Amino acid sequence: MSEEIELTNSSTEPLPQPQDEATPTADTAIATDENKEAAPTEADENAEAKNAASDSDTQKDATASTADKGAPQGRRVMLLPALLFLLLVGTAVFLVIFFSTLNPAKVEPTPLFREGLVPIAVETTTPEGGTVVKWGFADETGAVAIEAKYEMTKEFSDNGLAPVKQSGLWGYINTAGTFVIAIQFEDATPFSGHGLARVKQNDSWGYINKRGETVINPQFDDAYPFADNGLALVALGGKYGYINRQGVYVIEPRYDAAQSFEPDGYAAVFAHANWGMIDKNGEWVINPQFDAIEPFAKNGLALVIKDDKYGFINRDGIYVVTPTYTHAESFSEGLALVAKDGKYGYIDKRGKEVIPLAYKQARSFADNGLAAVCFEEHAGLWGYINKEGSVVITAQYDSAELFQNGLAAVYKDGAWSYIKKDGSTAITLSADYLLITGFFEDGFAVAVQMSDESGEIASHLISEDGSISEEGYLYILPYSV
Repeated sequence: MSEEIELTNSSTEPLPQPQDEATPTADTAIATDENKEAAPTEADENAEAKNAASDSDTQKDATASTADKGAPQGRRVMLLPALLFLLLVGTAVFLVIFFSTLNPAKVEPTPLFREGLVPIAVETTTPEGGTVVKWGFADETGAVAIEAKYEMTKEFSDNGLAPVKQSGLWGYINTAGTFVIAIQFEDATPFSGHGLARVKQNDSWGYINKRGETVINPQFDDAYPFADNGLALVALGGKYGYINRQGVYVIEPRYDAAQSFEPDGYAAVFAHANWGMIDKNGEWVINPQFDAIEPFAKNGLALVIKDDKYGFINRDGIYVVTPTYTHAESFSEGLALVAKDGKYGYIDKRGKEVIPLAYKQARSFADNGLAAVCFEEHAGLWGYINKEGSVVITAQYDSAELFQNGLAAVYKDGAWSYIKKDGSTAITLSADYLLITGFFEDGFAVAVQMSDESGEIASHLISEDGSISEEGYLYILPYSV
């Protein structure tokens, strides 16, 4: 629900270089997991971004090539920095969109690779002399495992199938690169944990099984994965409702926006100009009254926004923390990050400020019990504290990110690196690495490098032992939107 609750960077999101006087940068955004769908309003934007990214990259590269060939020599010198800047910005925006898939307040374990493969993109030359982006898959060594010959790819599912786009339509291949379901769909998604994939035909969405057989006929304006309770969120005629696995409405489309059901059996829906929550029967369990609402954390509290202030409610819809904060994130490791009057700190489940609001900026606690905080009294440098508020890693970084899989990305002296819980450096990267992700569950991260001489962009795999893949790609994508 990006339009409702704005959160900080996830640890698996590409990290831009921190802003300084010479290198201004833009803030990055967030998103959600394939099986934890964002509100349809965000999904619509993401779908447009995905299509635009694939098509615009091809168009952008071809335009750059034409401009370079046709311009006089003096103009070419002036155009080169601008073109390199546009390429870098375009790449950064594209990567942010595709990497932004996890709630940064509570990072769930997720792998970079699916079935041992990850989508990659390369730039190839056309017979006419232009350039085009093609997609394939790389293995865990960074080598090409399935030739980059598709117009677009999405990640593999547990059943060994991945959607790929060819000749303007989508089908599914296996891990050997052989088509199992022929190209025939206008759009297609990976298979969810419940064995069905969403596909689009005749401008409508439906569901198929792993044999490509239609299970629910295409009839919806939009469709989402089935939740654990057997219901899937769908849209029709501008309204949202829920169907069962037979495609029958259990809750008729009547909401202006909605989210998929969470494992706790509640779904956030938007009605009467407010957000609330319903159960599997469509009954209100939290009456619509909030500007925004997040799923319940393990401690039974949900983050809400009311009149632009953040607070927390329990499962009965009663305020445990009255909305008084200007920013907050869902509980992580028993504490929630909150902010007021430009200062950040942490509260417990009773709403007590157990770590005073004294930091210029801060991030949620990771599962190792550490949180990155920005010290105003130390010239805005970042360090790490424990849940008692004691400094564990002193303020020394221009930027510091959430620990994931035992390592955290930090920026210091013009370069990114990864540190351990004790603050020692685990992996050092050269200054030409502009964007990096946190480490995923399977022990891999992605780093984007820009050549000083040519300005070319190359994305590389990083292993936890610090080894970097020799092969570089235009993009390496852990998830699709």
